[in-house]
Amino acid sequence: MSKTVSNSKVASSILWVLIEKFGYSILNFISVIILARLLTPYDFGLVGTIAIFISISTMMIESGFGVALVKKKNVTEIDYSTVFIFNLLICSLLYVVIFYGAIPISTFYGEPILKNIIRIMSLMFFFNAFTLTQRVHLIRELKFKIQTYISLISFLFSVVLSIGLALLDFGVWALVAQRLLYTFIYSLLVFIKVRFFPKLIFSFIEFKKLFSFGGRIILSSFLQTAYNDIFALIISKVYSINITGLYTQSQKLISFPLNIFRSIYDGVAFPILSKIDDNEEFSSMCSKISRSVYMLSFPLLLLIPFKADLIIEIVLGEQWIEATPILKILSIAVLILLVEMANLNTLKSFGNAKLYLKVGVIRTIVGFIILGVTINFSLTVLLWGVVLTNLISCLLAIYYVNNSNIYLIKNQLRDIIFPLFVSLIAIIMSKFLVFFSTNYILIDLLIFLSISLILYIFIVYMLKPKEFKLIKILILHSKDKSLTKNE
Repeated sequence: MSKTVSNSKVASSILWVLIEKFGYSILNFISVIILARLLTPYDFGLVGTIAIFISISTMMIESGFGVALVKKKNVTEIDYSTVFIFNLLICSLLYVVIFYGAIPISTFYGEPILKNIIRIMSLMFFFNAFTLTQRVHLIRELKFKIQTYISLISFLFSVVLSIGLALLDFGVWALVAQRLLYTFIYSLLVFIKVRFFPKLIFSFIEFKKLFSFGGRIILSSFLQTAYNDIFALIISKVYSINITGLYTQSQKLISFPLNIFRSIYDGVAFPILSKIDDNEEFSSMCSKISRSVYMLSFPLLLLIPFKADLIIEIVLGEQWIEATPILKILSIAVLILLVEMANLNTLKSFGNAKLYLKVGVIRTIVGFIILGVTINFSLTVLLWGVVLTNLISCLLAIYYVNNSNIYLIKNQLRDIIFPLFVSLIAIIMSKFLVFFSTNYILIDLLIFLSISLILYIFIVYMLKPKEFKLIKILILHSKDKSLTKNE
């Protein structure tokens, strides 16, 4: 039976996820500034070298079972136990492979110290594997406030220890300790809060059911990760070091808002939608959540093409101003990607992992074809190719969602066009209203941002009071009216 989720619950869930992401980013930014003055680029380079091995291994350990457990309507103790045992076995196998593989990896890079770094950092696999089922409990129960506290407390302790070790001249081991301690404290706090430990029971029948869904999800993620890594590698090989640097920094900037809104879909929308059985109720909730995200994200993302030069100069410095056109194109690509993410999350939440994977496979194939054509031209042409790839993939996802009769195209267009139109009107009006400069770029950006947001909220209030009410609920989350009722 589906469970009604109130306005205030959805709003508070989104709010706590935003607090976690912004809080983590602020703490990370502060730690990077401090550690960058205490450690050398060589230390950061050592840890960065093995990042890809750690991320791929972590993805393989989860194997999509966490997503499958969140999606499943009635999860039994056998399900939890099956996932726990499988993850532990995969974790142990991977650790053995990486333990012995650390020697050739360190030899390949010509850095003997990498052997011990890889072996020690890989211990975090066990922490994640032991507490996956506990983390699923928190997600299924929509306890995002607890997750936020645990995440920020864990990261704060790890940062303090890392800075302390750096002051004591431990070098690269300060960075290793930060990552390892964060995972350990996070897992420990989750275990203490949930206090659930699965039994040593394994069911092949339940394993096949969970893997049929989770396996497709993780395969799609793997394809996207592989495409992104190859894309970045090709850029570094084809273009100059200077252009590669401009792209890399622009990509880091645009990844910040993208990851925040992705976390709303994966962390909030997916578990909420997974609770709903009724198709009409599911469709209504999809619309409400997508509108909420669009209302929050569109005015912020559309601001980037208009003020990319100020953003780059403030965040990166005047020497990076040549990255302005790159950031503008990437912001358009992310805007389209956001709509695609909404549709992919709808497919995943509805339980249609086959179509989810199909979109991922087609996206990867189309992406490589367009990359093969545009790689012969300038970086600008190549990035517009990324926009085209995202647009094709987005339209494909919308098509499949519409054919599934769970979120019709006419409703999607209604939810997309209004915040998009109002955002553009507000920003264009601000361009005419803010015709002066204070000679301080940060103040100039804040003035433009403030006026744009004020105009945006005012226009929303004048044209669609119900949408203004939605924004108000997202900010205050004080009223408790069911989201599952059509307005």
